[in-house]
Parts: sequence; C-alpha cells; structure tokens
Amino acid sequence: DKEINFGLQAKAGDVKGGVNAEIDMLLGQLNDAFSMPFNNLGESEEKYISSFIIAISGTFKKNAKSKILRKIEKWNKENVSFWDKDKILELIDKFWAID
Repeated sequence: DKEINFGLQAKAGDVKGGVNAEIDMLLGQLNDAFSMPFNNLGESEEKYISSFIIAISGTFKKNAKSKILRKIEKWNKENVSFWDKDKILELIDKFWAID
C-alpha cells in the first residue's frame, strides 16, 4: 500500500569512471531528481521520487558505479539502481518474453 515513484535517466553508450563531466552531470541529475518535487497531471499535491534508475545502453566502465555511490548521500545509496545493457536484456528476457 506504499506508493513508489521512480525517476530514470537514460543515456546512450558507456559511462566511464574517470575524471569527466559525464559523472558530474549524472550526479546533478540524480540529486535534482530526489530534491525537486513533481505533480501528477491534474493533481496539486507535490510528490518526490523514492527510487532512481541510471539506465545506459552500454556498460559502466572502471569505477563509475562506485564513484557515483561515493558522491551521493548515504540514505540515497539504496534507492539508486544501475541498469547497463546486460541488465536491460536480462529484464527484457524475464518480463517481456513471448512464448
């Protein structure tokens, strides 16, 4: 009976863990997603996301995931999921399999 609101940031390609603006951009989007309220269409009540997915069509290179997790607030760590190409294909096979 608990409402769960998801946020998702989709990116094409790989995400590298080196020094680059891409990690900082993802962190900014993640922080904005948790801190900025939204309204469902036709409703005035402000809501917040409770879970955030970073989905990419490639792979997370080197230490990209751990670098992102180190830079976010501790309470958010369990609310962030990383979906790379392999995870997305696994989910497609599991939930969209046509017999």
